[in-house]
Amino acid sequence: SITSIGYGNIVPVTAIEYGFANFLMLLCGIFWAYIIGNLVEVVQSMGSTSREYISRMNEANQMVKDFAAKELPTEVAGTVYTRTSKRVRRYITNQRDTTTKDWLDANNACTLTEAYPTLSILSPELKKVCALHLTHPLLETVPYLSSKYLSPEEQANIAM
Repeated sequence: SITSIGYGNIVPVTAIEYGFANFLMLLCGIFWAYIIGNLVEVVQSMGSTSREYISRMNEANQMVKDFAAKELPTEVAGTVYTRTSKRVRRYITNQRDTTTKDWLDANNACTLTEAYPTLSILSPELKKVCALHLTHPLLETVPYLSSKYLSPEEQANIAM
């Protein structure tokens, strides 16, 4: 059978039969290793997607913890009915559920998006709100970057 060498009820007698039996055992062993390897690969890939999602969610949680401004003024945040942290987490979960794992690829750099990779996968509106959460108090310390002179849209563009 394919999963074993045999039961011993049929044995080779001549040199040609021995050669054919050895060749067949080698071929079946390679075939069986190929099948097992593919099964292991499928199981492993299912786990890696889950690990990547958990890693993304941990990065998002760290970003939310680092929000300099926990609550933005209404004129800056606009009409947001849910907390930004919940919106970010829900967005990442929806992305995992509706897209391929290509969205999980990370980038390396020194901008705000690179410091918080989660920002790169968020929608533009949510990305701006998060950027304002992370940088609003800092922008307010510089007079010409404050909300007195710049709109929230312009502040978000500077933050990104």
